[in-house]
Amino acid sequence: MYTLEQIHKVFIEKGYKLHMDYWYPNLIGVRNTDDVNEFNDTLILIQHTPDGVKYREYPITTDPGTYWLNNPLATDGCAIVVPDYYKNLWTLGTHKGYKALVQSGKIKVYRDNNKDDVLDCDPLTAESGYFGINLHRSNPYDKSYYVNKWSAGCQVFQKLTDFEEVIDIATRSGVLRFDYYLLDKSDFK
Repeated sequence: MYTLEQIHKVFIEKGYKLHMDYWYPNLIGVRNTDDVNEFNDTLILIQHTPDGVKYREYPITTDPGTYWLNNPLATDGCAIVVPDYYKNLWTLGTHKGYKALVQSGKIKVYRDNNKDDVLDCDPLTAESGYFGINLHRSNPYDKSYYVNKWSAGCQVFQKLTDFEEVIDIATRSGVLRFDYYLLDKSDFK
């Protein structure tokens, strides 16, 4: 679990700024590279309201599952999002027939093409573009225990109820395009 103070400290170090507008959902991913194929990363949602700051954390994956690492969709390798700040990355849309946050801005990804269960984040493979990197759910009924085929590079919720809560917050916010900050666990020293 992270604190608001820790987030502010990392943002100052990186030169990032939180949106201070009421109701804007600041979406911050924190990658934990300890284990692949697990929902061991965190999505932090920070929202300023007239009643104060709302802070929530959700288990997600910011990594592709082992299935896609071993069977990449692209010939140049599986997409792994590069930690960075992405302005106007997502908008409300449809992912596989249900409401989700879908890519509407450019994002940087590493390409892992050696078909093993290890995340290879080689800066020489990085590229920027539109790759369909969305924010969506895994299991449509409850929750998933392993990433497997749920992510080919997308940012994916472990629990359906968490996903539904974030989509509801995003919908009610009235925001048209959402920024995304992807951090690494090592940023929190």
